[in-house]
Amino acid sequence: MIRCMVRLSIITALLMILSPSVTASALQRVDFPENAIPRIDRPGWTCAVGFRRSGERCERIALPANAALDVDGRGWHCLPEYAREGRACTRVRYPANAVLVSQTNWKCLKGFRRAGDRCARIVVPPNGDLTSHGQDWRCVDGYRKAGDGCVELSPRANGSARQLGTRPTAPCPRGLRRENARCSLFALPDNALYNEAGNGWICMIGYERQADACVRKADGASEPGDG
Repeated sequence: MIRCMVRLSIITALLMILSPSVTASALQRVDFPENAIPRIDRPGWTCAVGFRRSGERCERIALPANAALDVDGRGWHCLPEYAREGRACTRVRYPANAVLVSQTNWKCLKGFRRAGDRCARIVVPPNGDLTSHGQDWRCVDGYRKAGDGCVELSPRANGSARQLGTRPTAPCPRGLRRENARCSLFALPDNALYNEAGNGWICMIGYERQADACVRKADGASEPGDG
């Protein structure tokens, strides 16, 4: 027992000789205020999460409605769909058929375009289709824009388009079928679905086609064909 105490005293003395500042700091008593914790990198203290330093004390961070603490717990930010205005979080206003892209900006959904402070539906004319980004429309191959509609290219223009490698007779967009060299809308009756190509329709399971309608089929009836 005496030998152990002697060895411990020798080790402590050596530590104080080799690193007096570290040993003194470790042995020094640190007083810190309420809601504070000791620092781990150097002597002193820092405020706990949810509090910020104010002089020699730690004050609770006041969170406004619709806000949350930052990751480090030293500040706060507004929740999604809210923007900071002074010490408050106010809801960001945006119109129907739109989505927020930041806390201060919005964009219209596909199939709508911005018109002032609202989103207006894009009216796609016959033989037209939405562009890839969905904020405008274009005419299908074999047609060109003319005002708010699409007109068929002349035979000469069709020949030029064919030479350029385009396809004037490309398939119509889903929901349209080619009739007399044009893409035309067709009616989709109740209890029906578009076929795989999108240029016709079939009746739902449990229904059969009768003329231009789908009616509940009798037991043992065969499946309907494309419309």
